[in-house]
Amino acid sequence: HMYCLRPVMVNIPVGEWLCESCRPNLTANAQKYEASRSTMMRSHKQAQVSSFLKFPFKNPVDFWCKEIAEYAAVVYKTKGNFSLKEVNGMFTKENNFFQVGPISQSFKESTSNHWLLPSPPSSVELYVQAVTSVASALMFMNVERYSDNLIYSERAPREMNRSELDTVEEMSPRNLLIYKQFKRNTALGLIPPVKVEYDKAQGFVVEALEDIKDKTLLVEYAGAVTRIVDSGQTDSDSLMVLLETSSPKTSLIIDPSKSGNMARFLSGVNNSDHESKKKINVRTRRFSVNGECHVVLFACRRIKKGERLSYDYNAGIAKMSDEEWKKHGFYDTSHFS
Repeated sequence: HMYCLRPVMVNIPVGEWLCESCRPNLTANAQKYEASRSTMMRSHKQAQVSSFLKFPFKNPVDFWCKEIAEYAAVVYKTKGNFSLKEVNGMFTKENNFFQVGPISQSFKESTSNHWLLPSPPSSVELYVQAVTSVASALMFMNVERYSDNLIYSERAPREMNRSELDTVEEMSPRNLLIYKQFKRNTALGLIPPVKVEYDKAQGFVVEALEDIKDKTLLVEYAGAVTRIVDSGQTDSDSLMVLLETSSPKTSLIIDPSKSGNMARFLSGVNNSDHESKKKINVRTRRFSVNGECHVVLFACRRIKKGERLSYDYNAGIAKMSDEEWKKHGFYDTSHFS
């Protein structure tokens, strides 16, 4: 039953486990999640959302009104096609970014392979919906700790994450600057205009609340860093390769089962189905940042409002041999729609 699930389960679970056909069905789970999210949307629960997401404020509504409203009034009114003259000095330009209060934003469309910073949701209602859905989904999955960063341990210390041991591309100076601004924005409480939903057939998915531009940086894959040799100790179905060496004792993966962010909820596509692969609108890449590997996800085309965010779980290895698949951890997507 492991490969019949949505998402596919890649490891034999630890302890007692029943497949979905033997447990309460997905419809019941969907109803339970929706009830939980509706509760968290109430004003008196918003402080709990902020606390779980480690935001530096108590109320998402107050944050949006204070820090995002002025930006949104100009950017969304002009659909992003504003000039320096039109904004009357509201923006402070630095390194092709614009500062609106504490928020950094990209000014122009992406060129070449340069990323864009995501624009925040355009209304307070959409912002509250976005952050509440992320917090509710993670809590529903019993995630103990929200994090947008890699979390190391004694068995997998930070010193093991040496990109020189792998063939990983160095992040370009321009994208490194964007990445740093992105991390700063995230720490302030900004997220892209997306929401986490529960699909009765697939499980958790991520949908765009508004159009998202091509090359927009969306999220860094975050969670506990674990050695591949220790991966049998988790029943996570969302493991991500971080560092590939010649040995499972030094190769690293990211396990978001107990700590992480919304990256775990992005959908995969069926590698053997041409129509399914057309759904790809997000790309995942590993980069070297200051000598360490990081995994980032960004839009690979314009994503329209209402689209689900999907990427290829087997990017770069779909045409490998069976032996190579075993080495790289091929993710069976043959049952994906």
